[in-house]
Amino acid sequence: MRYFLWVVLVAALGYGALGLLTGGFSASVEDRIVVAAAPERVWDVLTDFSGYPEWNPAMRFTKHDFAPGKEVSFVVLNDDGSDGMTISPTVLEFERPKSIVWRGSLWIPGLFDGTHSFALREHPDGVTELVQSEEFFGLLIPVTRKNVIRETGERFRRMDEALKKQAERSS
Repeated sequence: MRYFLWVVLVAALGYGALGLLTGGFSASVEDRIVVAAAPERVWDVLTDFSGYPEWNPAMRFTKHDFAPGKEVSFVVLNDDGSDGMTISPTVLEFERPKSIVWRGSLWIPGLFDGTHSFALREHPDGVTELVQSEEFFGLLIPVTRKNVIRETGERFRRMDEALKKQAERSS
């Protein structure tokens, strides 16, 4: 039994060192885009969840009762448009026309968690800056960081560019 405890301790210390050497147990991704439309117009496109199949190449909502404390559900779309992973986070913030924030976990909390946000900022010239970001944290971050950052960043960029096009088309 004593040997087993030593093995567990050494493994935990080794994994902790791996985490520290690879940037820790958290990671973040952010994409920004300027949309030539008022925040209300960008918000209307962003929150028309049933309209996502028409323009959004990154995600499709299957449950979209957005209010703090409520669970929503969406499918992350693969690069070819097919259904990927389904995620069911809890809404933390839903403030028209400024921000949406949700938090979810993969399998069990603490393993791979994320807090996703959309922030809309009006500029003096009437355009809107959309900031989409995600803060990841958990035990799997050291071994998934590189791919997660790249893939999530690419997905954010595709969605943000499509949202820009959709909002500017109708403004």
